[in-house]
Parts: sequence; C-alpha cells; structure tokens
Amino acid sequence: MSESVVVDTYVFIRSLTENGEYRPIYDAILERCDRIIVNTRIVDEYVEQAPKAGVQATLILGEVIPDLLRRGKWRTTANRRVDVGPEQDRPFIGAAIEARVRYIISTDRRAFRKQPVLAELQRRHIEALYPQQYLDL
Repeated sequence: MSESVVVDTYVFIRSLTENGEYRPIYDAILERCDRIIVNTRIVDEYVEQAPKAGVQATLILGEVIPDLLRRGKWRTTANRRVDVGPEQDRPFIGAAIEARVRYIISTDRRAFRKQPVLAELQRRHIEALYPQQYLDL
C-alpha cells in the first residue's frame, strides 16, 4: 500500500548517506511505494541544514531530488499556511495537511504531540512517528 510521508529535516538529511543514522528510512521509502511530500519551505530547510550535517546541498539538489522524482517518490505541494505549532514545524504540518499524508516522520515527535497541533493532526488522521516506528509498519 502506498503512503505519502513528510520527513523532518534531521531524519531526511541523515538518511542520505550510505552510513547515515537514518539510511533505513530512505531505503524503506525506495522499497515501498511511499512518497516524500515537501513544499518549497521544506526543500529550502533541507538545503540550508545539509552542510551542518556534513551533506553537500548539491547532493540534495543535483542527485537526490532528481532521483526521487524519476522514481515517483517525491512530490511538491503548495506552501499551506497553518497557525498551529512552533514556527519551525509549520511548513511540515502544512505539507502534511495539504497532501493529506498519513505520517510525519520525526525525531522530535513530541512537537507534534502537543495541543493544538495534536488535535489538528488527529482531526486529519495524520500520525507523527519516530523513524523506528515508521520502519516497523
């Protein structure tokens, strides 16, 4: 069964290298019929934060995104404005709502477990998962 997922910056960047901490997430998305949902604010954050994790932005823009697009694993959605949650999480919440995803994969799941974010996600049947929980599906 195909699922669309929003992947937080920390997990996404650390899933890109062969020995990355969260490489199994990237591999699972490739093996399953799942798609990563982003908006331009999320892509900007991925690119901005990548060098801080030792990943070159050119890897994301020049290799990863084109490869995921070719495989049908990457979809860009509108920058939906939401007024719930911490400012840094709003692009992810907005993308999840706009694309009607089933899961947000994040190491900071507690940010998505507080009210009013939790109520908004539950109302839309979106669940925040830790990386291992996603892999265990």
